[in-house]
Amino acid sequence: METRVRFVVTGLFALATLLAGIFFVLWLQNAGSLRARRELVLQFDGPATGLRTGAAVTFNGIRVGEVTRISFDASNPDSVIARLSIQSATPVSSDTQADLDTQGIVGSVQVALHGGTPEARLQWRGTNPPVLAARAIRSLSQEARSALTELRSIASDNAEPLRNVIANVDTFSSALARNSSRIDGILSGLEKMTGGKADAPRIFDLAVPSLTALPAREPRQIAIVDPSALVMYDTQKLLVTNGDGEVSPASLQWSDTVPKLVQRKLAQALEAAGLRYPSIGADAGAADAQVQTEIRTFQISTKPQPHADITLALRVAGGDGKVVEARIFHAEAPASGEDGPAAAEAMNLAFATLLRDIAPWVATAVGKVR
Repeated sequence: METRVRFVVTGLFALATLLAGIFFVLWLQNAGSLRARRELVLQFDGPATGLRTGAAVTFNGIRVGEVTRISFDASNPDSVIARLSIQSATPVSSDTQADLDTQGIVGSVQVALHGGTPEARLQWRGTNPPVLAARAIRSLSQEARSALTELRSIASDNAEPLRNVIANVDTFSSALARNSSRIDGILSGLEKMTGGKADAPRIFDLAVPSLTALPAREPRQIAIVDPSALVMYDTQKLLVTNGDGEVSPASLQWSDTVPKLVQRKLAQALEAAGLRYPSIGADAGAADAQVQTEIRTFQISTKPQPHADITLALRVAGGDGKVVEARIFHAEAPASGEDGPAAAEAMNLAFATLLRDIAPWVATAVGKVR
């Protein structure tokens, strides 16, 4: 008898444990009869692609139930009927919007309820649940077919304009082919106007000639002031003028801008002639005398024959800026060409002629500075 009682107690304990486990699982799933539920019928006027029994039902993003059954409407083959089991406290109204929503890009499909006015709350009376209209959802393949159909329609409607565009492109390309030589001429003219060349420019430097040594004089600190010039000379390009006021750049390029080049070469020439301490820029410091230079011409002139044309106006002043001597130096040299080495050679000849005259004149003028 005691053995039978022991078995009964053990069986009752196992049954109670099983029921407690079922109760706990239902509580976790928020389903079954543990919470007040009621049914709601959704009617999709079209396909409900991806919807399955057991799919979640949310209201404003909060899970309130699940889909319990999916069927067809016998009176309307295009319609899909879905029965939902939702919490009784869910505020569903007749104007609540019902859609199918996908969790993630390729996730499961769920029913999404949202919105609705309190005045239009659905009423549950009797055994028949209320019916709520839902919007149908199309599959990706259906969307793709629809998009392709629309693209095909657009292409069909615009076939004639597209043919005209292609014909115009063909006409334009044919015209370009027939006038390729003219286009090359236009590009060449633009290149000449802007001073550009496809090839890298050739760079030349001015040479300092051998100068006769000047008589020994008292060492003086001589500052070669930055030359002044027209804006067009502030370039590394050799300028070519036709004598009628038209100036254009050549392909020849100097090693520095024209004012800086003239300043540096003038200082080198004076030092080579024997003058002590000629300096430029920040190296000048407090000078005993100043050599002020104005560049008036520094170019190749094409009339009457190509020749180098250089004109420099020089002034020698004391440390106080008072001018003691002033003179204009001009030199020309014939050029066998308007550009390249021939033009550079002519410019060097003319510049050397100037330096041979400038060096002794500067030395005499500096000797007059007190």
